[in-house]
Amino acid sequence: MATEVDTWATNIKKELQERPKNLNRDDLDQYEQQDGLLLRNNLIYVPKGPIRLKILRECHDHTLVGHFGMARTHELVSRNYWWPKMNNLLREYVKSYDTCA
Repeated sequence: MATEVDTWATNIKKELQERPKNLNRDDLDQYEQQDGLLLRNNLIYVPKGPIRLKILRECHDHTLVGHFGMARTHELVSRNYWWPKMNNLLREYVKSYDTCA
């Protein structure tokens, strides 16, 4: 199965390796690589693709969670994960459920 190349994460990882050369980038200190994962402020970066929806399902749809609204779903997801524009995807996902919108 082919996977989409995540250019955003690839660029961050490259910049982390070249850190001494990238002194003009203010936000680079938020990122680190640990055990093969890219972390931002100790949260796991989630690449584009179906894994993001799987995380949203687990934090919103799971029978033990019970279709919480935007705030609670955001709190559950952001305990461990981060990706750019995460709030936008969360909002769209939660709004797609009539009972949650």
